[in-house]
Amino acid sequence: MKNADYFERWGFNFIDEKQQHNIWVRWSLQKTKTHQYAKSEIYTDVMQKISVNYPVEEYSYSPNNNIVKLGTNVFTKDYIELDIKNDLVQLQGTLEFKNKITLPSDFGKKSVMGPFNKVPFISIYYDIVSLSANLEGTLTYNKEAINFNRGKGFIEKAKGSKWPNIWVFSKCNHFRKDSKASIMLGIARMEVAFNYCTGFALAICANNRKYLLTSYNGAHVVKFYKDKNNIHLIVAYKNILVELNILGKENNPLARSDYHGIKDIYE
Repeated sequence: MKNADYFERWGFNFIDEKQQHNIWVRWSLQKTKTHQYAKSEIYTDVMQKISVNYPVEEYSYSPNNNIVKLGTNVFTKDYIELDIKNDLVQLQGTLEFKNKITLPSDFGKKSVMGPFNKVPFISIYYDIVSLSANLEGTLTYNKEAINFNRGKGFIEKAKGSKWPNIWVFSKCNHFRKDSKASIMLGIARMEVAFNYCTGFALAICANNRKYLLTSYNGAHVVKFYKDKNNIHLIVAYKNILVELNILGKENNPLARSDYHGIKDIYE
C-alpha cells in the first residue's frame, strides 16, 4: 500500500459499432489519512453513475505484466473481464482489444506527460494506455446483451495525491471520413510542489499518422473559448495548426470545477 493521500485510477470506455451504447467503467484505489477504499464506477450514455465498493485488499496492480484486478474483474493489455454487480447494477462479460493505437514516442517516452511523468512533487500523473482499440465481445448490462464487435475502446490511467481542481477532457474515436482516426484533449491545472501549473495535451491519430501536441514539447493554445456547453480551441505546434469545435451536453459538461481558471490563463 502506498503512503497517505494517494490514488490510482483506470478508465475504460466502450462504444458499440452503431454508437447506440456508450459505457465508461472506472476502477480506483483511494487512500487518505482518515480512510481508504477501492471502487468501480459505471457511467452509461445518459451519464447515470453507479458505484460498487470493494475491500482495499481486492485491488491490485502488477506493473511488470500490466494486470489490474478489482474483485473478480481483470484487465490486461489484451482483454478485460467484467463482473460488477450490486442491487442496482450488473455488468458482466469479456471484451478483447485489437489493433490498439498508442501514443507516439516523444523525448523517448510514449506518455502524455513525457519527461514530466517521472518528475516528483506533481499531484497527478496521467497517461493514455490506448487512444483507440477495436473491440470484440459482448457485455451484459442489467440483463441486456450488448454486442461490441467492431466497436471502439479507450483506456486511460492516472495516479497521484490529488485530482486537478480544474480540468477539461474530451475524446473521440468515431469519424465518418477516417474510421481509424482518434483524438483526445486534456487540460488540467495541477499542484506542483507548493504552486500550480496548467498543462495540456492533444493526441491525434489521422491519415495513418500520430501527433502529440503538449505544453512541454513546444505546442501552445492560441485560442480557448467556451460557449454554453461547447468549446472552441486552436492549438499551434511548429507548422501545424489544429482547430477544434467540441460539442458538449448539459448532463455531460466538458469542463469541470472553475472553468474560468483555465480560460483566464489562455486568453
